[in-house]
Amino acid sequence: MIKRSAAFLVGTHAVLAAASMGAGTFSPPRIPAPAAVEAANPRCLSCSAPAQLSKVAGKMYRGGGLDAAFLSPGVVFEDPAVCCVGTVEVQEAFRALHAASPESLEEPRLVVDGDNEGATAVFALRQRYVGFLQVDSTLHIHTAADGRISRFEERWNGTPLWKAAPFRWSRRLNGLLSSALTPLLVTGVPPS
Repeated sequence: MIKRSAAFLVGTHAVLAAASMGAGTFSPPRIPAPAAVEAANPRCLSCSAPAQLSKVAGKMYRGGGLDAAFLSPGVVFEDPAVCCVGTVEVQEAFRALHAASPESLEEPRLVVDGDNEGATAVFALRQRYVGFLQVDSTLHIHTAADGRISRFEERWNGTPLWKAAPFRWSRRLNGLLSSALTPLLVTGVPPS
């Protein structure tokens, strides 16, 4: 009976994780065009919070890790695969990313300076992993009052994450597993 229950839970988790990741992967792209944003946002970007956030995002997604100084203690990172909570889990997630040989096909591009969901900035990302898997996404970054990052949400193809409880639970379990397994499997890469 225990084996059947465990098999059911593992199978359900796998189906939910695959559905969540598939929704982001196979949805039509919803990434805003840069020209529309540039016309609507004429202020100096090199001296703004979005410019700093772009540098942090660029380093993270090139496999360069994530400096804890930029993160609020309760920071949350979420994408269709994982939900990581706290500085250590989020740093481990981006340390694990290094193992996928990330390649930035272009620098993170600011597409929205603040949005109606409370993000400080939204960036378009174009990445390649393990030499062939290209992922276009939007990265929604929320900051706390002190300017440190309080939440990241990566939306593959710009598709919003499925918020129903089973999908949230599946992503959270993946985040916990990632945090526990990355130190054992990814060696030689410091967390920041």
